[in-house]
Amino acid sequence: MEHMPSACPEETKRRRPRYSVAHQSALCGGLGLFLAFFGLIQTYAGLRVTFHPPFTASSPGEVFFWLGFVLLLVPGALLLGYGLSPLSAPQIKKTWFRLQSLNRKQRIASLLLLFVLAALSARMSHRLILRDYPLTDDEYATRFGGQVLASGRVTAPEPEPYQAYSTLFLFHRNQTVTSVDWPGPVAAWAASEWTGTGPLIFALSAAAAAAAVAAVCAILFSPGYGLAAFLLFFFSPMAFLLSATTHAHVLSRAAIALTILFYVQAKRKPSAVLWAVTGFLAAWAFCCRPMETTALLFPLFADFAAGAFRAKGPKQREMGFFLLGAVLPLALFALYNGLITGSFAGPPRFFMEGPGDTIAGESLWNRLGANTGYNLFMLSIWFLGPLGVAAVVFGVGKSRLNRLLGLGVGLNLLAGLLHDNHGIHIVGPIHYSECAVPLTIIALSGLMTMKDKLVRAGLSAPVFAAMIAGALVFGMGTFLAWQGGALNAQARIQSEIYGGIERTLESRGVPSAVVIAPRFADIWRANPEFKERGTWVFEWRRARPDLSDKYLIVQEMSGAAGIFREKFPDRPVYRLTVEPRPPYWSLAPAER
Repeated sequence: MEHMPSACPEETKRRRPRYSVAHQSALCGGLGLFLAFFGLIQTYAGLRVTFHPPFTASSPGEVFFWLGFVLLLVPGALLLGYGLSPLSAPQIKKTWFRLQSLNRKQRIASLLLLFVLAALSARMSHRLILRDYPLTDDEYATRFGGQVLASGRVTAPEPEPYQAYSTLFLFHRNQTVTSVDWPGPVAAWAASEWTGTGPLIFALSAAAAAAAVAAVCAILFSPGYGLAAFLLFFFSPMAFLLSATTHAHVLSRAAIALTILFYVQAKRKPSAVLWAVTGFLAAWAFCCRPMETTALLFPLFADFAAGAFRAKGPKQREMGFFLLGAVLPLALFALYNGLITGSFAGPPRFFMEGPGDTIAGESLWNRLGANTGYNLFMLSIWFLGPLGVAAVVFGVGKSRLNRLLGLGVGLNLLAGLLHDNHGIHIVGPIHYSECAVPLTIIALSGLMTMKDKLVRAGLSAPVFAAMIAGALVFGMGTFLAWQGGALNAQARIQSEIYGGIERTLESRGVPSAVVIAPRFADIWRANPEFKERGTWVFEWRRARPDLSDKYLIVQEMSGAAGIFREKFPDRPVYRLTVEPRPPYWSLAPAER
């Protein structure tokens, strides 16, 4: 495939940019489209993003935001990229030649640098965008499971009285309790508890996905295209914003990206170790999110297995090493299930949600529209917008690997026909978060194809690269800033309520306490601003398994004050009540 046109680096020496009428017109047009986008704030719907059930609900402002992004921001960003190309294209060309001249050690060092930058970005995004709070109740519940596992058990004794504690997404059986989530994310949170590093393991996993995508494309094409893949992934709204969270999808996405990396390398240079590591990573991804992992990776390994069974000798041994690598994670997956549910093949989530009821819950037509179709629609917006759609269309048929990856994405979408859990879309279509990995690889191939066609039509490759850079920086960057601001606003709900409780008690010299409160959703819905914005957190944070929380928040019930004074004689008991005026709650010693 044709790469950047060759030229001596001296040709890219600094010159004063020369802006033609076409460049000036493009700049004016791009700025005009951006101005029109932000002008939508003045419409009745505005551009306000809110966070309310059901999963497929979208506010009028959110829909306007998406339409403005597709119809105004992306075209405007491409125009800005072209208009600024006299300045940016020579620098892109210069960087390209430098990347092509890197030796092996320099390439590895560059990849490590990208990994560190991505990890810092993910960790700071969790801090600055989400204020170090979970995005959904799932994350609180999964962390609880990690705390249980870190204590050396798979379940903890249920706290009493059980109905007073927040238990959403917890699995309760035989007077014991743990998270309903898969063992992979539970193990990740256990490692976090052991090391005291908080969400760092999720930030490192987010970075691993970005670096693995870059490494795959550097191997398949060149270091320059590896960097391009990294930037596509990094600026994808669904990839960037998921990286700010501590959801299980961050872990499975990283494992799938690493699986594809080792798969590509093992196909190029087969070895027992590479295939065993590939099997291990695929099984680890399964432990984090089994259904999505199976759908995405099935075409790759079905193709691999078919080739191994047709061949003799080495190919079959490679399959053996792959299966050997997968044994340990899958065995631990089954053991974890068996210890919690009593069934090695029955994960807690299946027992909680009831797969039979889920499959029978809605009509096939409903699932096609509200799950598969809806999430395809979300992917077309959240991956890279219309630029991503075009790039994937041009790239999906360019290689056998791309066709297999595209088939995996298709199977993942078709899996939506088997259930009616549509998933939230506030950081992209969350149930399809892992699709960002194969879609980036496919999209890069598509952009290369588009570049070749445009070069033959007379557009220079550096100018095309400048336009794509404009789309990423200005188009995707604006999307990220706007959605990130909305996510920050919803995180403020938790920050102000929890922070307010802590500040109030600390100011009264109360080092620890039990706080009896209404449901968390009742508190934030009492605040008109919070009620309008909304959040996907409805329950109080889960109490630690040993109930050692500094301020233990329990839910109101009959006789709660007496019950908790008796259970915690060394702690004062307070009651949180809803008020009609700011801050819309009050905290006072519980009298009864």
